[in-house]
Amino acid sequence: MEPITSEHEQTQGGLTLRDAVALLRRRRWIVITCLLLVPLSAVGFSLLQRAQFQGNAEVLLSQQSLANSLTGVPDPANSAANGDRVAQTQARLATVPTIAARTLEALSLNDRSPADLVAKTEVTTEQNSDILSFKVTDPSRKLAAALANEYAKQYTRYRAEIDTAAVNNALDEVSTRIKGLEAAGERTSSLHSTLVDKQQQLRTLEALQTSNAAVVRLENAAAHIKSATGNDVLAIPADVTRAEDIQAVVDGAVKRFGGVDILVNNAGTSAANPFLDIDDRAWQFDIDLKLMAAVRLCRLVVPQMKQRGGGRIVNVTNLGGKAPNAKGLPTSVTRAAGINLTKSLSKEYAPDKILVNTICIGLIKSAQWERRVKGGDLDAYYRDVSARVPLGRVGEAAEFGDLVAFLVSERAGFITGTAINLDGGASAVV
Repeated sequence: MEPITSEHEQTQGGLTLRDAVALLRRRRWIVITCLLLVPLSAVGFSLLQRAQFQGNAEVLLSQQSLANSLTGVPDPANSAANGDRVAQTQARLATVPTIAARTLEALSLNDRSPADLVAKTEVTTEQNSDILSFKVTDPSRKLAAALANEYAKQYTRYRAEIDTAAVNNALDEVSTRIKGLEAAGERTSSLHSTLVDKQQQLRTLEALQTSNAAVVRLENAAAHIKSATGNDVLAIPADVTRAEDIQAVVDGAVKRFGGVDILVNNAGTSAANPFLDIDDRAWQFDIDLKLMAAVRLCRLVVPQMKQRGGGRIVNVTNLGGKAPNAKGLPTSVTRAAGINLTKSLSKEYAPDKILVNTICIGLIKSAQWERRVKGGDLDAYYRDVSARVPLGRVGEAAEFGDLVAFLVSERAGFITGTAINLDGGASAVV
């Protein structure tokens, strides 16, 4: 006898109600499993992807031609359209592999190629803007910032090399001809006078060409300090041989921070020549740069320091100010004056708790040596000059910074009127 099946237990195709319920139960787990796997897979895939961070840096563009900068005559061709074209050209120039290679070398990154860095770097400029923006992406937030800043730095150096190459070549040629005339005893000839004037003009052009790079370095340094410390930083480009520029620096600091507590007079350049080779203009420039700049800055900040209950002044001089070498003029004279200024101010303002000291530097690593080497082997140069230092090496910029930081701190509260040698033992005097 066949079993009798209820009408309610049958479905079309012979599937019973019990079978349908069982199937739905199985499919429910399949659906639930799928719903869980899809988001889990998405999360897993996301975790496998490395986050990308963006580092940013900016540089200023110089639009004015050198000739017009020198003469002060406006350039009619320097229209907004022309400026945009120049900016776009510089943006394309910034993507050359040479700049990327230098960036990687400076950061000791050997695990990537210049082409890889260029591919991850975006260089842009906005219309009617004097700013060139660099954006670099990298899985490391810290490295992305470092790459952007270093890329901008290497770009400014590369641009300066292009801009100054012709002037440098002409300057070298004129200087060689001047030395030839002097060796032949023709120092008083009209040709010698003409070449000396030409040499001064070329040096002025060279200074104008590199001024934009100097501003960029200042802005980059300010950004780096702000990023590293979290403190407010104000960068003001200035020529400290000009009294009005000095006034603008002090006014800007007072407006931003309410006053000045610490002054470090660190302006200078290498100028060591035989006495008869130095004319009045060279003497005056060195005096304005290394002595009068410090005098004018001190004159502006000392009254504020007195009102604020004290302060710190550090004048940076050199070993020649204590023990001059032959043919070390005019620097040895102006640096000696700086040491004298330090002692005089320290005695006059000690009752006002204004402490004044000077650091007499020897061979310390700096951009000045980089400019002197002119793209040569800087490390080899440092090794050569280290033979003149008893400690057998050139000092680090950070060592100079550490000494300055100590002298302006409360821990140096009983030190004033001193001239400290930072020279690895090179000086002949204490």
